[in-house]
Parts: sequence; structure tokens; C-alpha cells
Amino acid sequence: MNHQHLHSIRKFELGRVLCDFLSISHNGRAVRVLELGAGTGYQASLIKQLGYEVIAIDVPGSAYANSRVHPIIEYDGCTLPFATGSIDVVFSSNVLEHVLSIEKLLYEIRRVLSPEGKSIHILPTPAWRMWTILSYFGWAAKRVSVLLLKGVFGGQIVCGKTICDNCTKSFSAIASQLWPRRHGERGNSLKEIRLFSAEYWRRIFIANGFEIKKDYSIGLFYTGSMFFAEWLPLVNRISMAKFLGSASRAYVITPIEVGKTKNKNETNLA
Repeated sequence: MNHQHLHSIRKFELGRVLCDFLSISHNGRAVRVLELGAGTGYQASLIKQLGYEVIAIDVPGSAYANSRVHPIIEYDGCTLPFATGSIDVVFSSNVLEHVLSIEKLLYEIRRVLSPEGKSIHILPTPAWRMWTILSYFGWAAKRVSVLLLKGVFGGQIVCGKTICDNCTKSFSAIASQLWPRRHGERGNSLKEIRLFSAEYWRRIFIANGFEIKKDYSIGLFYTGSMFFAEWLPLVNRISMAKFLGSASRAYVITPIEVGKTKNKNETNLA
């Protein structure tokens, strides 16, 4: 993965939501920001440079563990290792769709938020899912071609025998590339078009005790298949988002006052 390209996207997305963070100083102290699923810690480092007190956490075994640019605290993915009411802003970027126990994590976010705190989450959109599926087939065609060439010229497929383990492994590897896997923890790649919708996430947040203060399009086009990657400048991606759809959307949420929380059973989260 091209981290430089990914960082440019994440920097743009962060820039779009910074206006919804609390002021850097609040009640005479630096605002404390917790970033969930911080990855390399790149966004956390940018937030810290602005003057916020930043804590970045991620699960053990993160794919970005060897590329970190900011200190990361490891946690179990569910229980936040912080005192109740100790965090002013909880921030995540393209993370919540990967959380299996989303209800537990949202409960924990509510617990650690200070009375005036807020939570800001950037999440992929149906447009991202659709264009990632479509662009995937170009990537897959290239990948399958490589596997075939390795098989033919490496002796793994045409080996002079009727069937062998190498043949089976090669054909299985090719078959696994023919359709994109799901990105998150629910459904499949096609169902994610619905699961990444604004309506779905609004229901999730409300059912778990949050009020939607605002949600808005980030206004940047990109795909999970790294479509043209760094060869397509951000200025062009901004223009493309106007007619192809934004790849991500921001949600600014705050805990609903006690007594106003909706019954989870009223909402179907499947």
C-alpha cells in the first residue's frame, strides 16, 4: 500500500472535520482527543501539532504496526482503557465499519466522553463501496494474470501431471481473486452498499444513545482499489466527487441525555 497516497487522503478528510472539534483550549486546559483505530498515527500526529492533547489507540496486530509515526496504545477493540468522562473528543477515521461489537464500543465511547464532549467519525459511503467493486475487476484481472504466469512458467499449473497440490493451490488462489471481499465486519461486498449508507449509521448511533448533531459529505473521490493512486491529484478527486459521489462521510454525534435514549429493540440493526 502506498502510505503517502493514503496519508494525503486522510489529511484532507481530517481537515474537513476539524471545524467540528472543540476549541484547542477548553476550561483553561488543552482539549483531550482520543483517536480510535489510529493506524500509523498520522492523523493523530496532525491533531497533536495543532495543540490538542492526543491519545491514539489501535488493536494488536494492526497492519500499520510497522509504519507508525505517532505513539499508539494497544487495546482489545471494545473496552476503552480510560476513566469515565475523561475524553473531550473521540475521533475515528474509517474504523467503525471494522468493529464487530459496535454496540459495546459505542457504549464505551459514551462512557469516556466528558459532559460537553462529542464524537466525530468518518465512514465509507455506498459510493465508495460501489466504485471499489467496479474498479476491483481491473485490479483482479492484473492479479490473476500474474498468478497464471507464475503457474505456467513456474511449473505450478502445467507440471506434467494430471492433478497435483500445486495445481490445486494455484487454481484456488485465482478463484479467490474473482470477486471482491467485504470491507467491514458485516454482510458481503454487495450488502455493504446498504450498510455504508447514512441512514444505516444514523440508526446505529441513535439506537446506541447518541444524537446526530450533523453529518455531511467529505467531498473526495477514491476507491479501495487505489484507483490511479497518487497519479490522480486531490483537486481532480474533489471534482470527481461531485458526480461520482464522495468516498466518505462525517458524523458528529453527542450522547443523548439519560431518559431520552431510544430502545435498541425499536431499531433493526441487521
